[in-house]
Amino acid sequence: MAYGRQFEITVNCTDGETIHITDVDVDFSSVRDDEKEPNEAELTLWGLTPQTQNAIAQAGSTVSVAAGYIDEGMFTLFQGELISAVTIKPNEVYGLKMKIYEALIPFRASVTSRIFRKGQNLREAVLLVASDMGLGCQVSKAAAALVLPKNISGVALSRDVLNSLCKPVNATWSIQYQSIVVTAGDSVLNGAAIFSPETGLLGAPFLKIHSPKRTKKKNPSEKDQIQKKHDKSITTYQWPRRVHRLITQKALAARWELLKLLLGSRFYVAALRLANRLSLHLLQWVKDGTSLLRKYPTDSVRVTVRHGQHHGRESLHEAGKSGYCNHRAGA
Repeated sequence: MAYGRQFEITVNCTDGETIHITDVDVDFSSVRDDEKEPNEAELTLWGLTPQTQNAIAQAGSTVSVAAGYIDEGMFTLFQGELISAVTIKPNEVYGLKMKIYEALIPFRASVTSRIFRKGQNLREAVLLVASDMGLGCQVSKAAAALVLPKNISGVALSRDVLNSLCKPVNATWSIQYQSIVVTAGDSVLNGAAIFSPETGLLGAPFLKIHSPKRTKKKNPSEKDQIQKKHDKSITTYQWPRRVHRLITQKALAARWELLKLLLGSRFYVAALRLANRLSLHLLQWVKDGTSLLRKYPTDSVRVTVRHGQHHGRESLHEAGKSGYCNHRAGA
């Protein structure tokens, strides 16, 4: 049984410096499939000095991750370009969280200008495109027997040229370990790492039922989470209540004075009607009545009651302004 688990992180900086890391805590995860998009990986290094973090976090740096056992050697798990590097501190120890893409620059920027003839071997054509991209090439046995069904020529991105070569013959291509891998229903084993404890890798990964998604949901930052929690703690009440029509401030003041007179004179029915029109919550006040009657005693206004029909709104308004409340009780 293999023993002596080990790993090594190699960073080639843009200034020519090479950093080898073997004695820190490491979190590593990667997505590797046969899609055309470059494979991606996340690497977090804990406990680095600020000087080492600044040296690593440079645009254009390349990162290589290798792991294995002492008696069996190490296998390269991932090698690619550094896209982002963020310093995090979930606990007491700082960490440098990096996102790495495999052969992202050749995938995005390589251009091919070539002419491929009908009947040319697919392997020869793919080798020419791989040389334009600066990558290696591996072709499976089934794909090596295929030939081009028609002439192909053009000047385009290298990945588009590969699509034009592989699609007519039902072949697929992807970038694995800095090499273009072309298959046609079979597989390529040379140079591939097998994820199992016997091969010296860091344990066997668990099986995922769903396919990995290329577009990941952006995790909110700690500042956004605090702000969101603060916003939830604030309760906003709508005031004033919505009314069906606009009431001017002068008219509202006049009706409020009239309402106080009606409440003081124990005309609860008329007061409730007016309060409902003003959208005021005075029902409990009128039912209780005690506190309002203390505030507005009945002897502060003079009330005249006559038998007959109810006076109009104008009469109530004028009565409120003059201090009188004329009301005719209905039959």
